[in-house]
Amino acid sequence: MSAPPPPAEPDSHDDSRADAPPPDQTHVSPAESDSDMASDSELTDLRSRLKKFKSLKSKMAVSQSLNRRAVLAEDAAKKQDPREEARRERKRKEAEELASEKAAESAGLDPERLRDLQYTAEDVERWDRKVKRKKEGEDKAFESFNSAATKSYRRLVSQLKPDLGAYAESRAKAEARGVEFYRGADETDAMGETTTGEGVDRMVRGVEESQDRRSKFSRRRAHRDDDDVTYINERNARFNKKISRAYDKYTQEIKANFERGTAL
Repeated sequence: MSAPPPPAEPDSHDDSRADAPPPDQTHVSPAESDSDMASDSELTDLRSRLKKFKSLKSKMAVSQSLNRRAVLAEDAAKKQDPREEARRERKRKEAEELASEKAAESAGLDPERLRDLQYTAEDVERWDRKVKRKKEGEDKAFESFNSAATKSYRRLVSQLKPDLGAYAESRAKAEARGVEFYRGADETDAMGETTTGEGVDRMVRGVEESQDRRSKFSRRRAHRDDDDVTYINERNARFNKKISRAYDKYTQEIKANFERGTAL
């Protein structure tokens, strides 16, 4: 039995066999490589969009929850009576003041002095100015025409808001012309100044407000000489009228007996 022949050696001059790829290596074309890269980029873009969508969805849920709470709180506030809330706040403050007074009394201290020590000097000055303005602004009874004119003048001056910029400009113009800024009673030179539209509007508003106050003014009712004087002032007169409406039908006979002098 003869041995098998040895395998044939490859020819070194065969170029086709040397350039051929190995049998176990696959060949990828450029078009397939580009398509794979495009699919990877699309997948990354899709993942980023999905992440952003989830973030927006969570933010929307939080905003909806907050809006719902705000709506419920507003509805509950509308249903509550503001006077009841003010009443509770007032009662709370009264309870706190009462507790502090009791604590001060138990410690042998003066409650009013402790309360006054809580105010600063600025608070006291502010309160004094407020009381003074209130006292000056009280609508007192008519005394004389001079006092009424003085009161009206002071009220108008207190409401006046001067324009310091225009004042300084006008004074500078007067000094540039070489004339005195504060004119005398006999001077007729107005330094060429004209009234601005804002000043005219302010004057018109003042006249209209004065007319409105005058139209709402209620004069005191005239006294009737034939009426019986059973009062000492206006407040007592109103009180007596209320009493008369309720008890005149019971005391009419007694009053007539007193007037005739036949009362027992």
